[in-house]
Amino acid sequence: MISLMLGLAVICTEEKDFLDNLSKYNEAMYIKKTDLTYDCMNGMIAERDMVSGNLFRVNVEYNNVIIAGNQPQFMIESVEREGIVLSEEDKWILYKIVEAEAGGEDRTGKILVANVILNRLEDESFPNTVEGVVFQQDDGVAQFSPVANGRYQAAVPGKETIEAVEAAIAGEDYSEGALYFMARKYADEGNVKWFDTSLDKVLVHGGHEFYK
Repeated sequence: MISLMLGLAVICTEEKDFLDNLSKYNEAMYIKKTDLTYDCMNGMIAERDMVSGNLFRVNVEYNNVIIAGNQPQFMIESVEREGIVLSEEDKWILYKIVEAEAGGEDRTGKILVANVILNRLEDESFPNTVEGVVFQQDDGVAQFSPVANGRYQAAVPGKETIEAVEAAIAGEDYSEGALYFMARKYADEGNVKWFDTSLDKVLVHGGHEFYK
């Protein structure tokens, strides 16, 4: 890490680069009472609390890239693959599980969840139908939490979800082969540990982390 003297302030090259490009991050941030900066000492992008002055590490999403100074960065790119033919019943199940899992995510986030389910269809470790994948249980535990907690049953697929799922079925794929995903802040500790120690993280998007 190289430090530079600019005026009266000593900053590192990472901070200079970050500040030089700050404008392109601003549109992705909704930070109240904080400033975004680069913490040279700890090597991370951070928020500075305007009241306390303390620095807190932050992940910033910009153009589908999760940016954190001391974390892996993942670029999400679309890969076209051969489309899959599904029955109307399987499509409806896919619409509902994507709505339940990713109804609050953007288009890419919805497609990613659909991608994971479609990836499982093509993997011999999982059932070969959408219904089988979505309702699969492991030792009596549902693979997808909305099936167990009622969100799947209550889900009403919206237009954006249906369009995103249809794009995934037609071959739009951002998943890099991911077979699993989790929302870390909602997952229980045991599941998080299993994801982190047993799988390889391939990308992060919105509120989900994707693994294989």
